[in-house]
Amino acid sequence: MNRKYYKEILLVGLGIVLILSGVSYFSQKSLLENNSSLESNLEEVETVQVTLSIDELYDQKQVTVEKGTTILNLLETMNQEDERVQLGTKAYADFGVLVESIGNLSNGTDNKYWQYNVNGVAPMVGADAYLLNGGEEVEWNFTASEF
Repeated sequence: MNRKYYKEILLVGLGIVLILSGVSYFSQKSLLENNSSLESNLEEVETVQVTLSIDELYDQKQVTVEKGTTILNLLETMNQEDERVQLGTKAYADFGVLVESIGNLSNGTDNKYWQYNVNGVAPMVGADAYLLNGGEEVEWNFTASEF
C-alpha cells in the first residue's frame, strides 16, 4: 500500500476519535447539568407545619409535611411512624379513598364515623384530595354522622 492510503486511514481514524471525544464531552456535560438541576429541584421542596388532632391519639400535634401533601398522605405517614394509628382505608370508585378506621375505632360503631375538619370547617372534598399549604389545623373526630 502506498503512503497516501495510510495518511487517509490515519486522518479518518483521528476524525473518529475527535468526534467520539466531543460526544463524550457533551454527554458528560449534559449529565452534570441534569444532576445539578435535579439537586436544585430537591432543594426546592418546601415543608410546612400543620397541627393534627385525632380523637384518642393526638391533641394539637405539630407535624411537618411537604407543601401539597394530602390529608390522607399525612395520615398514612403518621400510620408508618406511630403503631397506635392503625389506619384503615377503603377506595370507592365514585368517592375516592375514605378513612374507615383509626386506632381501635371503626366506622359504623355506635353509628359513629370518622370525619375531619380543617380550621374548624368540614371540607367538601375527601382527605385524599385536600392539599395542605401550611398552618392548617386538621382535626379528626369519631362522631355521629350529621348527614
